Amino acid sequence: EMKVLGNWDKTPLPKRDYFEINEYVSSSESDPRAISRLRTSLEGNCNGENCKVLKDLGPLDLIHDMWDSQCEHRRKKMECSYKCACRDRECPNRTITDKKRKVMGTDVKEIESWGLDPYTCRNLISILPENIP
Repeated sequence: EMKVLGNWDKTPLPKRDYFEINEYVSSSESDPRAISRLRTSLEGNCNGENCKVLKDLGPLDLIHDMWDSQCEHRRKKMECSYKCACRDRECPNRTITDKKRKVMGTDVKEIESWGLDPYTCRNLISILPENIP
Protein backbone atom coordinates (compact mmCIF):
# COMPACT_ATOMS: atom_id res chain seq x y z
CA GLU A 1 0.00 0.00 0.00
CA MET A 2 1.42 3.39 -1.01
CA LYS A 3 1.59 6.14 1.56
CA VAL A 4 2.21 9.84 1.14
CA LEU A 5 4.99 10.96 3.43
CA GLY A 6 4.38 14.42 4.82
CA ASN A 7 1.81 16.85 3.50
CA TRP A 8 0.77 16.62 -0.11
CA ASP A 9 1.18 20.00 -1.81
CA LYS A 10 -2.12 20.51 -3.64
CA THR A 11 -1.15 23.88 -5.11
CA PRO A 12 -1.58 23.65 -8.88
CA LEU A 13 1.38 24.44 -11.08
CA PRO A 14 1.10 27.69 -13.04
CA LYS A 15 -0.64 27.20 -16.37
CA ARG A 16 1.76 27.14 -19.31
CA ASP A 17 0.63 28.67 -22.55
CA TYR A 18 1.04 26.60 -25.68
CA PHE A 19 0.15 26.68 -29.34
CA GLU A 20 -1.10 23.93 -31.59
CA ILE A 21 1.27 22.64 -34.24
CA ASN A 22 -0.76 21.83 -37.33
CA GLU A 23 1.89 21.84 -40.03
CA TYR A 24 5.17 20.09 -39.47
CA VAL A 25 7.76 18.02 -41.27
CA SER A 26 8.91 14.88 -39.53
CA SER A 27 12.67 14.72 -39.12
CA SER A 28 12.52 11.19 -40.51
CA GLU A 29 11.08 12.50 -43.80
CA SER A 30 14.38 14.15 -44.62
CA ASP A 31 16.52 11.16 -43.66
CA PRO A 32 16.52 8.37 -46.29
CA ARG A 33 17.87 5.87 -43.74
CA ALA A 34 14.98 6.58 -41.38
CA ILE A 35 12.48 6.20 -44.20
CA SER A 36 13.86 2.78 -45.09
CA ARG A 37 13.77 1.69 -41.42
CA LEU A 38 10.16 2.83 -41.04
CA ARG A 39 8.97 1.20 -44.27
CA THR A 40 7.09 -2.08 -43.88
CA SER A 41 6.21 -4.85 -46.27
CA LEU A 42 3.01 -5.67 -44.35
CA GLU A 43 -0.09 -5.11 -46.44
CA GLY A 44 -3.68 -5.01 -45.33
CA ASN A 45 -6.30 -7.41 -46.47
CA CYS A 46 -9.20 -7.00 -44.04
CA ASN A 47 -12.73 -7.85 -45.14
CA GLY A 48 -13.95 -4.34 -44.23
CA GLU A 49 -16.66 -5.60 -41.87
CA ASN A 50 -15.04 -4.73 -38.54
CA CYS A 51 -13.73 -1.25 -39.29
CA LYS A 52 -16.82 0.62 -40.46
CA VAL A 53 -17.41 2.74 -37.35
CA LEU A 54 -14.77 4.14 -34.97
CA LYS A 55 -16.58 3.01 -31.81
CA ASP A 56 -16.62 -0.57 -33.12
CA LEU A 57 -12.82 -0.63 -33.40
CA GLY A 58 -12.67 -1.23 -29.66
CA PRO A 59 -10.73 0.22 -26.74
CA LEU A 60 -6.99 0.05 -26.11
CA ASP A 61 -6.10 -2.72 -23.66
CA LEU A 62 -3.29 -1.08 -21.68
CA ILE A 63 -2.40 -4.26 -19.80
CA HIS A 64 -1.69 -6.25 -22.98
CA ASP A 65 -0.66 -3.21 -25.08
CA MET A 66 -3.06 -4.01 -27.88
CA TRP A 67 -6.46 -2.94 -29.18
CA ASP A 68 -9.42 -5.04 -28.03
CA SER A 69 -10.90 -5.09 -31.52
CA GLN A 70 -12.53 -7.43 -34.01
CA CYS A 71 -10.57 -5.67 -36.77
CA GLU A 72 -7.43 -7.77 -37.27
CA HIS A 73 -5.34 -4.77 -38.32
CA ARG A 74 -6.34 -2.73 -35.28
CA ARG A 75 -5.44 -5.69 -33.04
CA LYS A 76 -1.98 -5.79 -34.66
CA LYS A 77 -1.62 -2.00 -34.19
CA MET A 78 -1.56 -1.29 -37.90
CA GLU A 79 -3.80 0.73 -40.15
CA CYS A 80 -6.01 -0.67 -42.86
CA SER A 81 -4.47 -0.19 -46.29
CA TYR A 82 -5.90 0.60 -49.68
CA LYS A 83 -5.68 -3.13 -50.48
CA CYS A 84 -8.33 -3.89 -47.84
CA ALA A 85 -12.02 -4.30 -48.63
CA CYS A 86 -12.61 -0.94 -46.88
CA ARG A 87 -10.54 0.92 -49.51
CA ASP A 88 -13.59 2.45 -51.25
CA ARG A 89 -14.84 4.30 -48.18
CA GLU A 90 -13.47 6.46 -45.40
CA CYS A 91 -12.07 3.96 -42.92
CA PRO A 92 -11.68 5.05 -39.27
CA ASN A 93 -8.63 2.78 -39.01
CA ARG A 94 -6.70 4.72 -41.65
CA THR A 95 -6.50 8.19 -40.10
CA ILE A 96 -2.70 8.55 -40.17
CA THR A 97 -2.43 7.53 -43.82
CA ASP A 98 -5.34 9.83 -44.69
CA LYS A 99 -3.71 12.63 -42.62
CA LYS A 100 -6.81 13.17 -40.48
CA ARG A 101 -5.92 15.16 -37.40
CA LYS A 102 -7.77 15.51 -34.11
CA VAL A 103 -9.61 18.80 -33.61
CA MET A 104 -9.46 20.52 -30.24
CA GLY A 105 -12.96 20.81 -28.77
CA THR A 106 -14.40 18.18 -31.10
CA ASP A 107 -12.12 15.15 -30.85
CA VAL A 108 -9.93 16.32 -27.95
CA LYS A 109 -11.03 17.81 -24.65
CA GLU A 110 -8.55 19.95 -22.74
CA ILE A 111 -8.78 19.51 -18.97
CA GLU A 112 -6.62 20.31 -15.97
CA SER A 113 -5.26 17.16 -14.45
CA TRP A 114 -3.20 15.90 -11.57
CA GLY A 115 -2.55 12.74 -13.56
CA LEU A 116 1.06 13.30 -14.66
CA ASP A 117 3.74 11.52 -12.73
CA PRO A 118 6.90 13.56 -12.04
CA TYR A 119 8.97 11.73 -14.70
CA THR A 120 6.42 12.45 -17.47
CA CYS A 121 5.93 16.02 -16.25
CA ARG A 122 9.69 16.70 -16.33
CA ASN A 123 9.95 15.26 -19.85
CA LEU A 124 7.03 17.33 -21.13
CA ILE A 125 8.32 20.53 -19.58
CA SER A 126 11.77 19.90 -21.05
CA ILE A 127 10.40 19.77 -24.62
CA LEU A 128 7.89 22.62 -24.33
CA PRO A 129 9.29 26.03 -25.18
CA GLU A 130 9.65 28.51 -22.33
CA ASN A 131 8.57 31.57 -24.31
CA ILE A 132 5.86 31.22 -26.90
CA PRO A 133 5.76 34.06 -29.46
